[in-house]
Amino acid sequence: MRRLSCGFIALAGCCALLAGCGRSPEVRFYALRPLPSAADLVPAPRVGATGEVRTVVLTSVKLAGYLRRPQLVRRTAPYQLQYLEFDRWAGSPEDEVGEMLAETLSGELGPAWRVERGNGPAAGAPVRLEVEVLQMELNAAGQACLRARWTCAGVVHEAAFTHAGGPAEAHRANLLELAHRLAWDVRLAP
Repeated sequence: MRRLSCGFIALAGCCALLAGCGRSPEVRFYALRPLPSAADLVPAPRVGATGEVRTVVLTSVKLAGYLRRPQLVRRTAPYQLQYLEFDRWAGSPEDEVGEMLAETLSGELGPAWRVERGNGPAAGAPVRLEVEVLQMELNAAGQACLRARWTCAGVVHEAAFTHAGGPAEAHRANLLELAHRLAWDVRLAP
């Protein structure tokens, strides 16, 4: 009888262990751009005051090697990072950042500018812009931190931004601020 009760207890323990292990946290996917509204889908006319449209070419958007993974990153110590297994980007991080910067830059510059991505030929004498994201992570307090370097018309700039909020919203706020700085430098370019 004692052997039967020990076997029953062992079986019950295994069942409880398997029941606990059978569930894993739900994976959350984040995008940097919200779902567009119907008004966003209609292109606005792109004509400047003089009728001339200048071009800025976003030739590259590069992320530091540790950021080229689908997981969001949290810095847990000065030299230690944690990949958040259940918090992931919905698409390629470089594509997410590049598309969001190009779209925001287009809105910041207005109708007198056309924003293109890539190295292809552009009409006229375009302003060339390269962006490198050196740091894009959550800190121990949950704030999103971004450090970027960019080259606009041959001049190198660097800045850092920090915002609080949900992971996607805070990273987006940093990138919006970066796009604002990029637009400023593009306008000043010869």
